Parts: sequence; C-alpha cells; structure tokens
Amino acid sequence: MPAEDRYPRPAAPETPLVANGYLQPGSAVRRQSASLASTMTVGVRANTRSTLLPRALEVDVDTAAQEIMALSSEIAATLPVGHEAAERTRHLLNKAQNILQSDPSRTAEVDYYLQQVRRIVQRTRQTHTYSAIYQRRLFIYLTAWVAFAIVALLARYLLEDALLTFLENLFWTGRDAPWVKFGPLVFGAFFAGALGGAVSVLLNMRRHAAQEYGYFDRKYGLRGLTLPLLGALFGVVLALLWATVSYFLALDAANIWLGALPALVAFFVGFSQEWLYGAR
Repeated sequence: MPAEDRYPRPAAPETPLVANGYLQPGSAVRRQSASLASTMTVGVRANTRSTLLPRALEVDVDTAAQEIMALSSEIAATLPVGHEAAERTRHLLNKAQNILQSDPSRTAEVDYYLQQVRRIVQRTRQTHTYSAIYQRRLFIYLTAWVAFAIVALLARYLLEDALLTFLENLFWTGRDAPWVKFGPLVFGAFFAGALGGAVSVLLNMRRHAAQEYGYFDRKYGLRGLTLPLLGALFGVVLALLWATVSYFLALDAANIWLGALPALVAFFVGFSQEWLYGAR
C-alpha cells in the first residue's frame, strides 16, 4: 500500500489572512509582515532597553568631584607612576571627571567608575598591610639566623675539642676518621655561608624599605627565606671540596687558618648572592 493511502492528510481549512499579516488561530502557518520588524526595533522594546540602567543617582556633584581628587591623591602617594593599577585608576578618574564636567546628570556612570577606583584603592591598602607583615616576619627570621650562626661559629672555634668529642660519640669512631677530623671545617663553613646570606638580605631589606614604593610581597619573602639556606649549602659544598684536597695532600685539619679559609669564602659568597643571581 503506498504511503499516501496509508497516512492520508487531513484537509486543511481555508483560512483567510487577517489585516496585520497573521493567520487565524486554527492555521498551521504563521506569517509576519515586514512592517513589524521596524516596529519592534525602534518601538516599545527600544524604550525598555534604554531604561535598564539608570543614568542618574542621588549623588552630589561637588561631593563626587572631591572624592575624585582624594582618590587621585591617594593613588599618587601609594603607587608608582608606571604601575598598571595606577594607570588604570587615572584613566577611570579622568573619565568620571569628564562626565561630571560635560553632563552632570549622568551621575550613575560616575559612581560606577568611582566604585572600580575604590576597589583598587582597597587592594592597595591591603598591599601596604601585607607588606608590613612580610617585612616584620622576615626580619625576625633573618635576625634569628644571624644570632644562631654567630653562636655556632663561636662554638666551632672556641669549643673545637668538645665538638670533636661529640663527633666521635656520634659516629662511634676515633679522631683519625675523615668525617671527624674535617667535621668542624664543614660545620664552620655551613654557618658562615648562612651568616653571609642572612646579613646580605637584612641590608637589602633596609635599602628596599627606604625606597618610595618599597613593598615586601611573597616573592621577596621567599627569596629572603631561601638565601641563608643557599649560602649554607654552598658553604658545605666548598668545605667538602676543601676537605678532600686537604685529605689527599695530607694537610693539617687542626690548623685554624686552613679551617677558616672555606668559611671566609662561604661568607663572602653568601653575602654576594643577590648580586650573583641578579635579584638585588
């Protein structure tokens, strides 16, 4: 059986078009006249779209102008000229000021720009607060490193015999063993490198804080945390190399000058790390 006979189509009623271009409700096809497109574009919907955002708020023009001047002064005092946030803030304040001068009735737009500037100023104040916290904690950390390193170096040179006895008991061997004989040398170079790194960061912190826009952020704090450790690590590597040379050349490890040489080199290298790494 053909499909036309199996599924016969119902006869559609003849419905005349109405005047505005639509069919009656019973029709299956809906037609629209071309005149409706222009009516919807510029008619009621356009008026509704124009009232979505208010153009005026209850904002005093003089108060807004004073706030613009206050925000501009605060940004100039807290951020450098080339800073991205400072440039964006100046751009927003200039737009708000131009709107106030050209059309004072558009106070809603002025308040929108001022809200963005207020957020930038709030983040700048938070930057100042966190910078003070980073500086204080980093200063305590580095001061502790300096004090600990000085005490350890004094103990290394004033109580060397007690240090050798401690190493004998630790490794269960005599003083002729290389790791006992050259232990004070490695011990002194470790703390000398840490002392140089900590003193260098403390001096650089003082120089950085004296700048006009010297902030202490996480990047600076991480660098301050790692430089004493890197100086100590370099001191250990240098001391091990020197101990190997001294062992094969049969040099006297108890000689104070031979033991102080790697410690001095480690101190100066730890002190000059920021210049070496280009992080100053």
